[in-house]
Amino acid sequence: MTIKNMSFLCLLLVLSISGVVLLAADYPTDEQISKIITTANMGEINTSELAIKKAGNKKVVRFAKKILRDHATINKKTLRISAKADIIPKENEQSRLMQLDQEREMALLQKLNGKDFEKAYMEIQVVDHQKLLNDLDKVFIPNAKNKKLKKQLEKTRDSMARNLFNAKKVQFSL
Repeated sequence: MTIKNMSFLCLLLVLSISGVVLLAADYPTDEQISKIITTANMGEINTSELAIKKAGNKKVVRFAKKILRDHATINKKTLRISAKADIIPKENEQSRLMQLDQEREMALLQKLNGKDFEKAYMEIQVVDHQKLLNDLDKVFIPNAKNKKLKKQLEKTRDSMARNLFNAKKVQFSL
């Protein structure tokens, strides 16, 4: 992996961690939380689809397939719960920043191949899942007002913790 790519990944980590502080001060609404979660899921779905196509390492491909299934399922459930509760996902600063980060991640990943791709994809998975886990614990779950949405966020949190553990395991094996 090039110095430029490593610098980019370090910048992503710093921006991701700082995002928790900014979001925590804003106390997002259920509508904003729903949009952030669906945006996060779409980013994971997109990068995982790319990893399934580009990765040669079987562990990375297996991980990407699991992430794709998990995030597609979480997305469907979150959208279904939101619709039933008349929670219309609302674009917000955090969802827009997340979308920009995802676009940068995809641009980076599309340029890489082989081991460089696999290492970058797994690094992004660790960073993104850690950030989402932090946001769920510190901001989304404590601030969710709708009980069904909150319960779904708690289930999402459990899934993200497992995914983070597995991402670190695969990352370590590379």
